[in-house]
Amino acid sequence: GGLVGRLFSRAVTVSGYYQGSPLTIPTLHGDDLVANTEEVLRCAAQRCGAVVLGRAAMFVLRGWPQTLHVRLDGPVEARRRQAMAHLGIDADTAARQQVATDRARAAYVRHFYREYGRWEDPSHYHMVLDSTALSLDSCVKLIVSAARAHCGLGARSTSASRTAAAAKGV
Repeated sequence: GGLVGRLFSRAVTVSGYYQGSPLTIPTLHGDDLVANTEEVLRCAAQRCGAVVLGRAAMFVLRGWPQTLHVRLDGPVEARRRQAMAHLGIDADTAARQQVATDRARAAYVRHFYREYGRWEDPSHYHMVLDSTALSLDSCVKLIVSAARAHCGLGARSTSASRTAAAAKGV
């Protein structure tokens, strides 16, 4: 019900990692899957605004007006502790998920977006926050404030409805 909940309730669920299951896409592979994903991201950003978690959105929506590219990160051990607390998982599971997620992100970008370089490069983002050092509510407030300033949204706007944020999670 709070600011964090409202922000993430608008998340575009493409990967299924954040909430729910992945979008049902009829057996697409490789370039077709990426083209479909890019179309979904562009459509969501253009039509109603979106908070996009992953899917190389910082490359797909690169140069689009009204977008704010944000990366949430932190030291590996702190990210694992955060995952344990938020997801109720043990240390081994958190470590496996963190390694698998980081490897998958790197492989996805390396395979489909090689020309842009490494996804971790801060130059791909307008803002990089250590979400293990700041509370998630603080991160959301900073992102909303930056979106309002960067995208010209009025201070009275209650949502970043015209903003697509590419965020790197746990």
